[in-house]
Amino acid sequence: MVTVASRTVMIVGELLAQTAKKLQDDIGKYKNINEYKNLAKNYTKTTKRFSSKYKKPTHIKWDEDKFYGNGYDGYSLGCYVAEIEVDPVTYQVKVTDFYAYQDVGKVINPILAEGQVEGGVAQGIGELPMNGPAVAIANALANALDIEFDTIPITPEIVEQKCR
Repeated sequence: MVTVASRTVMIVGELLAQTAKKLQDDIGKYKNINEYKNLAKNYTKTTKRFSSKYKKPTHIKWDEDKFYGNGYDGYSLGCYVAEIEVDPVTYQVKVTDFYAYQDVGKVINPILAEGQVEGGVAQGIGELPMNGPAVAIANALANALDIEFDTIPITPEIVEQKCR
């Protein structure tokens, strides 16, 4: 579960690093902080500017018309564990605890990163899409009841039907 915003940080961060390298190469080496300050001060008086442009890696294939393919170069890994209770009368599934372990790479803003994971988990438990949290809940149900659940949403009616 990684958002486009996270990918934007990755892509723009790389562009900033490339541009900073061009600037560093142009300024050259300096011996001490005073020399650096002098170089930087003189440099800001010039009209020289550097930029970098994103180039999509050739191995990424995406069809904008069909919305098919891989839109991004990298993926994050995660593991979700759900603890559930199933009411034997109503077949209502209740998530009693949930653990999300997410590889998010280098965190730029810890509070926002934590919020992204927590928000995705809360949305996934609430809506039960067929990824992340929903798969953990379906697997917890399969483990608890020894019945496979391969459709989403997992409603009480579906739980009852599978249990009969």
